[in-house]
Amino acid sequence: MKSRENILRIEKMMLIRFMTISIVIIFSSSILAEEQTSMTSKVRVQLQERSRKPSDELGLLSHVSVFLEANQFQPNVAQGIELVMEIVNERTDTISIRDPIDFSQLMILNEEGWPIKLPLVERRVFTNIRGRPGEPDPNKIQPEIDIAPGERHRLIFRVQQIVVEGAITPIPAGRYKLSVRTILIPAQAGESTPKLSKHFMSDFIMIQLGN
Repeated sequence: MKSRENILRIEKMMLIRFMTISIVIIFSSSILAEEQTSMTSKVRVQLQERSRKPSDELGLLSHVSVFLEANQFQPNVAQGIELVMEIVNERTDTISIRDPIDFSQLMILNEEGWPIKLPLVERRVFTNIRGRPGEPDPNKIQPEIDIAPGERHRLIFRVQQIVVEGAITPIPAGRYKLSVRTILIPAQAGESTPKLSKHFMSDFIMIQLGN
């Protein structure tokens, strides 16, 4: 009888120990999953139209939405901060727009809210400076982008350098607030139809660069 009681006691202790280990493993896995989720969590915000005029529901850019998304935690300092702007065509027909990369501006603030200067970027904008009025420079014509119904066009912004006291330097680790402004211009638009363009701006999002 004593032997049977000893066996039952041992089995009970082993069961308790197994359950304890299992709980610890599950708890640890849960913590790890939460940490991984927080370290790779994405933020996605919709850019709002910035116009004093009422929205044109019948215009060439009606039912077109713009979003900004990024990982809130970006540990690789050398790669800098990466953001993605996404243009979504919610219409039933294809839209053609000027490439918005040249009409987009990235704004960055430090954690205290002070603006940070970025290096100048050469634009490929549509211009007629070298030609007669109405005759654009063929080397500067803005490329066009077609977006089919239900499709999206994504642009990647990467901040690897900033300007400090007039010198270009790699962006250091830290917490930054970023926002994007962009102008969407229909490919059909010209100098006589600037009202067709739409201005968008996002709220600021917080990004942690580095650990």
